Formats: sequence, structure tokens, C-alpha cells
Amino acid sequence: LLICVFPSCREDSAVYLSGLGTMGLEMYEQVPKLDAVIFPAGGHCGLLAGSAAALKHLNPRISVIGVESESFPVLQQSLKAGHPAEEQACNNHHFYGDVSGLCFGSNSLQLTGKLVDKVVAVSEEDVLISMLRLLEYERTTVDAEGAIGLAALVAGKLPELKGKRVAIAICSGNVDLHLLQQCIARALTIESRVCRFSLVISDSPADVSKLLEVLAREEARVLDIRQERTFVTSELFTVEVR
Repeated sequence: LLICVFPSCREDSAVYLSGLGTMGLEMYEQVPKLDAVIFPAGGHCGLLAGSAAALKHLNPRISVIGVESESFPVLQQSLKAGHPAEEQACNNHHFYGDVSGLCFGSNSLQLTGKLVDKVVAVSEEDVLISMLRLLEYERTTVDAEGAIGLAALVAGKLPELKGKRVAIAICSGNVDLHLLQQCIARALTIESRVCRFSLVISDSPADVSKLLEVLAREEARVLDIRQERTFVTSELFTVEVR
């Protein structure tokens, strides 16, 4: 009689973790003289745990770092408590996806505790900016999980890596177009590359033209312009432009 006993979370099995650890092997083979590797943490935590096992076996001097969200730092809490922390409610699961879940067992937690050198948490704003950076400079579309590793560097959470040879796991691009559009718009706003303003001018095409000329001299792009006449509380024959 052959009995197969699965762990409470299949993503915690040795076979599953070994498969995820192949990313660590590929990084080691493709990037010589690595000083540090950054992986997303949280969620199943299997990629971090499995890759850490592979990398530390090949070169114990390589620093392995995990990154999770400040909104639900469950891995840091679990490592501190010595057991998986209780799952926290995530108000933005659509944005964070699998990285916001909690389903890691004893194998993942023990590997992470023994082999991962550091776990840091980043804000949602840092993740959004990282998604924008990857899209602008690498032409790579990623979701929050894919960008969260870069977010640790963008946020300045790892100053000790300056001048080091570092690899970041860009591991997920599961983002729909509508969400991607929202993320890009929010990131541009965070960096003050998109702004909005309103002012009251005379209801004359000449004054509107002067306003657009000022914006043109600053090489600003006008994404949207509206004129409000009915509910303006200023003098008659004026218009609020916003």
C-alpha cells in the first residue's frame, strides 16, 4: 500500500521548492561573481526559500535578500515568531496578487530563517515607481510581485549593496492593461511628472491661448483641459480652466 501524504500547503513540498530553486541556479550560472540576489517574499515564499537553498549551496558568501510589502510584512512577523503568522487582510489584492497571500509552511519558513540574510519591506509607492522604471528603461511589463525586488533598491532600503554585483528576480508579469494604466498614472503622479491645477481667467479665446503658450514654453504636455463657466463664483465673463 502506497500512501502519499501532502503537506497542508503543497507549495511547501521539497519537490516544489526544488523546482523553484532552479531560478537561483540559473542566476548563478548566468551572472558570474554575484554578491547579492534579491527575491520577492510573502505569499508562498517558495521562490525565495528554494533559490536561497540553491545559491547558498553553491556559494555561501552570496547574500540572499527577500522583499515584501509594508502593508502585510507576514514573513518578517513569522520569522520573529518562529511560526507562520496569521494571514492579514489585504485591501489591495488586485494589485499585489499572489504576493499578498499567506501559504507557506515549515519547510519554507525554516529555509528562509536559516539561509536568507535579510528581509525588508517596501511601500506601495516604491513598487509603482519600480514598475514604471522597468517599463521605461527595460521595456519590461511586470506586476507588483515582479517589481517588488527593484523597489527595495529604489527606496534605498539596501545601501550596503552600492557598488556590488546584484541580481534581482523579475519573476511575474501577470497584470491586465487596465491595472497597468492605473499603475503608470499613479507612478507618474508620485514622481510629480503629472500634475493638475486650476485658475480663473477671462472668458476669452485669447487668454486660453496665452495659457497654452506658457505651457508650451515649458514643454509640458496637456493631457486634459476643461473649462467651467456655469458654477464659477468669480466675476461674470470669467472661466475656470482646469
